[in-house]
Amino acid sequence: TVKKLVVNNDGVKNNSESGSSSYPFYGVKGFETLKLTGTVFRNVMSASMKATVSSIEGFNGITVFYSDVLAGCRIKDSLIISSNVTSIGSNAFKSSGITFDSVDLSSCTGNNSVGYNAFTGATVKKLLINDNGVKNNSESNSSSYPFYGVNGFTTLQIESGTTKIYNELSSSMKRTISEVTVPSSVKEISSN
Repeated sequence: TVKKLVVNNDGVKNNSESGSSSYPFYGVKGFETLKLTGTVFRNVMSASMKATVSSIEGFNGITVFYSDVLAGCRIKDSLIISSNVTSIGSNAFKSSGITFDSVDLSSCTGNNSVGYNAFTGATVKKLLINDNGVKNNSESNSSSYPFYGVNGFTTLQIESGTTKIYNELSSSMKRTISEVTVPSSVKEISSN
């Protein structure tokens, strides 16, 4: 039984993947808390750990989320993706049931810096974007779009200074949105 795991930017130094039976934490029971002490969050939890983890510490200090880091987890705390985040890997929070009070993508400026299905199946209440929009190569109506199938979406906020808005909402987001904040700096709204 491992109740708490503390990891830094290096994650767990082992040659096997977190899903492998040779992984040091494979089959761990009773896991409750993951504490992150760096700025990079690598996939360090085995499937058995993801099934029982209930809280995460140090989440707000992360700037880079690797693929699958919390996929399938059931974290009870509401979380926030801050403007410090520069990269979110594919499936990072997929099917997690995690509630994000706010997701700020204003610093995710690199090509494809928000991975496929990153938030699929999670709850995202508010999305904040700027001229960069959602940096992903899939269309907003595609099943691989980072926000495909999100739950509980209510608010889109466009950052002040933004001049062009793109079609950034998935069909599930369009069904539940109730508030949009558009600054006077916006000059163009694209249908693409």
